[in-house]
Amino acid sequence: EDFDNDGIGDACDGLAIDEDEANIFSIFPNPATDIINIKFYNTVENVEIQLFNNLGKFVKEIYTGNTFNNHTLILNTADLSSGIYIISYKVKDTIIKKPFTISK
Repeated sequence: EDFDNDGIGDACDGLAIDEDEANIFSIFPNPATDIINIKFYNTVENVEIQLFNNLGKFVKEIYTGNTFNNHTLILNTADLSSGIYIISYKVKDTIIKKPFTISK
């Protein structure tokens, strides 16, 4: 019910779901062999892009700086073993993680 007449059910007051998080960047191809592309859909300052393995262990820093709408980073994955990896996108207090697979 909406007891305070704000147009939002009171059980949902204070809750926010950012549906745009999924549209901040994409990873392709997935699965990958020798390269992956990380495409950004927003212009954002001071972004850290890092790579982790499936156990959460830091593998390497991919990029630090600004991202731009339709900007694509190409990551050489030839030196990575087959498995699941995670791209971590961090800006301020927000971290978005997306998995991808290396298949050789």
